[in-house]
Amino acid sequence: MMTLIGASVLWHGRAEDDEESRIIATHRAVRRVEGEVKYRAVTEQAALNGYGWPSTISSDWFGSMPPQNHLVPADRPWMEVASGTDASQIHPTLLISTTKEIPAFWYNPANGIVRARVGPMLSDRRSLEIYNAINRSGLSSLFAHDEKVRPISAREAITEDLPPVVKQDPVINVRVNRPEDESDAPAPDRE
Repeated sequence: MMTLIGASVLWHGRAEDDEESRIIATHRAVRRVEGEVKYRAVTEQAALNGYGWPSTISSDWFGSMPPQNHLVPADRPWMEVASGTDASQIHPTLLISTTKEIPAFWYNPANGIVRARVGPMLSDRRSLEIYNAINRSGLSSLFAHDEKVRPISAREAITEDLPPVVKQDPVINVRVNRPEDESDAPAPDRE
């Protein structure tokens, strides 16, 4: 009986570690896609929209290893690109990928925001916790997320991410030559 309990505890611990590693890997994948979107916007190495963001995201940008969402089954489409009325959204309408038709990632080209969806969890509360963790967000519900923002240009968004420029007073190096002390001064020549 004790062996069974020990095995159960060990299995539960490994399952938690596996979930944590999938959360971390997916969070990193979102950051990687966001970084590439910003890079393409700044260098203009993609077709940009009127806001200065790439119109779409191509998995080809990442070579043979595009970022993966480890929280949804691998059979999901890779990326959904928001359009039309979704332009003011900062989160996809559906946060959970429950069917094969709902992509793993969501991108809004009106503001450069990238999100990863989560797969169904044991509870809505856990799904929301994980969604918030991987996307650095603070939603309070899976279903009523009416947070909207105005479309923002790539230049505006990228400069918001930069640390403030601290203007320092220029450093002026001045060398002051003082008259030498009489005891240290060489004796004058007397002829």
